[in-house]
Amino acid sequence: MIYGTGFGASKGTVTFYNGKSATVAAGGWSNTSIKVTVPTGATTGAVTVTTSGGTASGPVNFDFDVLEADTALVLGVFPPQSSTCSFLPSGNDCLTQYQSDVLPNVDGIVVEVQWSSIDLGNAGQTGPGCTSGASSSTCDWSALDTLVTSNYFGGTNWDASKKVGIVLSPVTDGMGSSGINTSTPPYVFSTAWAGTSPPLDECTCSGASGYNGDGATGTVNTCWNISTGPATPDYSGYPAVFETPFQAALQGFYQNAILHLNSLTTATYSSSIAYIRMGLAGGGEAYPFCASNLETLSSVSPHTAAQLKSVWTTYANNMYTAEAGFGSLNPIMAAPSGSLSGTIVTNAWADTEATDAIAETLNLGSEGFQYQDTTTTPCSNDWCATFAYTPVPPIRELQLVDPSVPSQYPCTGAGPYTVGSLACLLPFAAGKADVLELFPQDLFIAYDSNDSNYSTYHTEYADAICTLRGVTCP
Repeated sequence: MIYGTGFGASKGTVTFYNGKSATVAAGGWSNTSIKVTVPTGATTGAVTVTTSGGTASGPVNFDFDVLEADTALVLGVFPPQSSTCSFLPSGNDCLTQYQSDVLPNVDGIVVEVQWSSIDLGNAGQTGPGCTSGASSSTCDWSALDTLVTSNYFGGTNWDASKKVGIVLSPVTDGMGSSGINTSTPPYVFSTAWAGTSPPLDECTCSGASGYNGDGATGTVNTCWNISTGPATPDYSGYPAVFETPFQAALQGFYQNAILHLNSLTTATYSSSIAYIRMGLAGGGEAYPFCASNLETLSSVSPHTAAQLKSVWTTYANNMYTAEAGFGSLNPIMAAPSGSLSGTIVTNAWADTEATDAIAETLNLGSEGFQYQDTTTTPCSNDWCATFAYTPVPPIRELQLVDPSVPSQYPCTGAGPYTVGSLACLLPFAAGKADVLELFPQDLFIAYDSNDSNYSTYHTEYADAICTLRGVTCP
């Protein structure tokens, strides 16, 4: 029942937070109350009531909360894109076997796209190719659209219930083997775009050897790197993301992304999108890992950890406000994170970000779920705190920090690893997340007999996944 005043005598419409239309019961509409059937797929959030006299909506009087359940959507994160992969022995077709063996046993997929692969910049690299409403060869979504539609959406073993999660990565988690930042578009670093007022900072991070598998050694550029670069602009660093040129560029890209991903004309899979994850920095979520060096930046004054936190969380709030203002038929998800930089960045940062995201009615998600989270508090990236709001924010997505370690079953401890066995992680996650993102390696162990670990761990992995999905294993 929905109670209020001024609904009028003529029956109008009731729409739940995620665009699901409710059926009004026969005789269930009056000036002060409305009786509806909650539509399948409705999620936590404001309910909109449209009457002959206008529209009324939450969140105060028309809020709808989905009660916590032990079931969750299981999505395969970063699924195979080609016939070859490291998950199966040579001679096996990785993509075909994922489609035939894995896809029927999960609720959908999660794909990632790097900012630089879409926003190609203008001809002179002095500015963006992706701006609000831009549609030209310099703003090219074809690679993402082809990946989804050719390999998954509408293809083998895809059905109408399956979902697509979209991850938009603005800054790479680590430079590639060439030392080049592969995700931030080159124009973001250009003097013509970045300008000199306010002055841009540069910094380096010593001893970042092997961070996130990037193989970097020695001194690695981690911030704007323009004036000290070679004759050809040096794009090897991270931009200082909280500075104006980066924010302006990223917000323009996100606005273009919303326009594209909400259009069935340009993104035919739009109706199947579960969420659009918009990150703030590395990997779509995390703060650049060398935060101690960022304390030396002139834009952070008086160069203390507290001031850096203030600068960062203000930036996060600005971005979340902008993201919420773009509007979207599909849920926009924030993924607060605050643990990558040791003593400088703490979990309190993630809590502050989450508070801001919820205030903007964004969804919440996080990466970094691992074995230690089942035994200690706070959790990795503090997801256990950021999800501890009442009412619980929608989506509540968790992604494992890495593929699991199946040899850690039975659950006797994580040993030298932090991930642990999937069979140990998923029972703990039940009721704590509405979406679990699992790596292809783990899904092949559960469902493809060609995987070398299948015969040993198949039963435990498949049972844990089926239980979490609320289905009976075949």
